[in-house]
Amino acid sequence: VAVPPSARQAEALREVARLVEQLEAVEAVDFGEAAVDRLEGLAFALRLAALVVFGLVFLTVVVVVAATLQLAIYARREEIEIQKLVGATNRFVRAPFLIEGVLQGLLGALIALGLLVLATRVGWPKLVALLGVLDAAAPAVTWRLAGEVAALGTSLGLVGSVLAVRRFLRA
Repeated sequence: VAVPPSARQAEALREVARLVEQLEAVEAVDFGEAAVDRLEGLAFALRLAALVVFGLVFLTVVVVVAATLQLAIYARREEIEIQKLVGATNRFVRAPFLIEGVLQGLLGALIALGLLVLATRVGWPKLVALLGVLDAAAPAVTWRLAGEVAALGTSLGLVGSVLAVRRFLRA
């Protein structure tokens, strides 16, 4: 029996097995329920691992942006001191570094989007061909998703730059 892609979920497979089992000409139905259950457990573990990795990447991005901007601030500390001596406000000193952090975050988000598009166009079909029991629908990279990724990257860059600038202006 060939299972359509829409029925390649564990519960849908069980329902198809029940329906086929009720046919008069069928003695037994085996769709590899144990393997399907193991794959469901693996999928759950992978989703959980993805959340943990997302959290770690989130923190890493903030720390990297903050460290990069701290180096930039340190390299320009004499210029900043001169600006402060001639009356520059903290806001005036802070603005270029905040913009730099936002641009770093946006650039990182655009690179991530490019890799995501590449993975869905090239990698996903190969993965579905390898593991035929998976739902064949490739994750869509929509404009909404692109906007959300860009906004998240920009936000992370802004948070990192705020942390770096705040630390410097306190000292």
